[in-house]
Amino acid sequence: MSDGTRYVRNPDVVTREEDEWAALLFNPDTGDTRFLNTTARVVWALLDGEHTCEGIAAELADQFEGAEQAKIQEDVADLLEDLLKAGFIGLQEPAQVP
Repeated sequence: MSDGTRYVRNPDVVTREEDEWAALLFNPDTGDTRFLNTTARVVWALLDGEHTCEGIAAELADQFEGAEQAKIQEDVADLLEDLLKAGFIGLQEPAQVP
């Protein structure tokens, strides 16, 4: 996922904060739910259409010192793929150049 693809949360997905460490996502279109742990919550917050997979991994590496960058990137890519396939997130449309 190093093609500059940017990700955005599905605006229909409901987020419920369980506590400071966890959250639940509910997709009313599919009825699916996902549990987010602390790390996945950080990723979710960065799904604003401005961040690529690599950018999200870099943010996590800054927040979680000592974590291996390659492993972070792999885990972020896996999470994004799962959320995309399940309809929790989408791809940000690139800006049209006139």
